[in-house]
Amino acid sequence: MHLSVSRIFAIAVFSKLAHPINSVTLKARNKFKDGLNVSLQCESNVEELTFVFLNYTDNASTKIGECKFRQLEHCILYWNEYLAWFDIKQTNFAATELTLVNLTWNHYSRYTCFETYKPFNNDTIEVNGTESSLVSFKYA
Repeated sequence: MHLSVSRIFAIAVFSKLAHPINSVTLKARNKFKDGLNVSLQCESNVEELTFVFLNYTDNASTKIGECKFRQLEHCILYWNEYLAWFDIKQTNFAATELTLVNLTWNHYSRYTCFETYKPFNNDTIEVNGTESSLVSFKYA
């Protein structure tokens, strides 16, 4: 059987689309400075992304919001109280931006973005008001 170059290319492209690399990447889009908005961008080729933060008071994770990218594309914050603290939006296909509104010590936390139905696929960033916190790390 003889395959043409165009057929091989089509098979390769389909194979790549059928099995994309779906790792989650979270990064700060600007420096952390009290009183300013801080944007955290989460990117991945998945259908839904969720943001959580670690509450240092009781060491519990709290869901902030999520974005869905395929059917009925939308982003939501889970609690009305968060409207004064956060903004969440889809920035492009499969990217979510969480904005911490007017950064204060109340925002200082560990923020994690993960694939909604596979939370082990995640990335985390520490927000504590200093540039040194621009470190991103993954948890398994």
